Amino acid sequence: MVYSVGLIEHFDPEGTREVARRHFSCVKEGGIVIITAPTPTWLYRITRGAAEQIGVWKFPDERPLSPGEILAAGEGLGSPLGSSTLWPLVLTQQAVVWRARRG
Repeated sequence: MVYSVGLIEHFDPEGTREVARRHFSCVKEGGIVIITAPTPTWLYRITRGAAEQIGVWKFPDERPLSPGEILAAGEGLGSPLGSSTLWPLVLTQQAVVWRARRG
């Protein structure tokens, strides 16, 4: 199993896809890959905006990703098993779970 939190959102779309590919390469066929990344819900946008306004935001390269972009990062690499928005985190994350497959 690979569980990734707070990584893929620090790359451009092509880099995001490459990093996801590397996650899948770390598990055997049938293994589980879980990737979470910030997603631009209203709660995320308000919280981040407030943090930026008061000068405490420390992640200038963070790029919130739509659920579709996160799912697309694993396209062809695994079968999606589930996706969920993690609202309790305030800076909301989208978690996606795949079962890895080869080639």
